[in-house]
Parts: sequence; C-alpha cells; structure tokens
Amino acid sequence: MPEALGKTVGIGTKSGRAARLIALSKRGEEDEASMNNQTALVLGILVVGFFAVDFFYLGWDAPIFLGKKFLALIEEMAFWR
Repeated sequence: MPEALGKTVGIGTKSGRAARLIALSKRGEEDEASMNNQTALVLGILVVGFFAVDFFYLGWDAPIFLGKKFLALIEEMAFWR
C-alpha cells in the first residue's frame, strides 16, 4: 500500500484548522473569530432593544415587514440563480 494512502485527513487527525484550534487552546489564546462576552452582551441588548421598540412603538409590525422583505429578497435571488 502506498504511503500516501495511509495519511488521510479526517476525523481524529490533527491537521488544518483543527490542529490550529488545538494549538491555540493549549496556549490559552482565543481564536481570532471568537466572540467575547462584551460583544455578546452588546448584541443581546440590541436585539432586546429592537423588540422593545417594536412592541411599544410599532405594534409588532417590524417582524412581519422584515419577513416580507426577506421573502422578496429570496425570490429575487432565486430568479438570478
């Protein structure tokens, strides 16, 4: 059996992104794409704030409006596919 066939890349191997994440976790550093607590908190406050404004001022119309616009966008993208 050729030696190249014995070196497969898949589950259980330490190559590529998995190896880099393992190396970063061993050093105690975060991945550059990870979200810290401050970012998660700000995003959570923005989402809750959006729904609070929608409830008090818009009468729950924003999700319906955004849903309709999103469906129109999907239909337009499907047309160009």
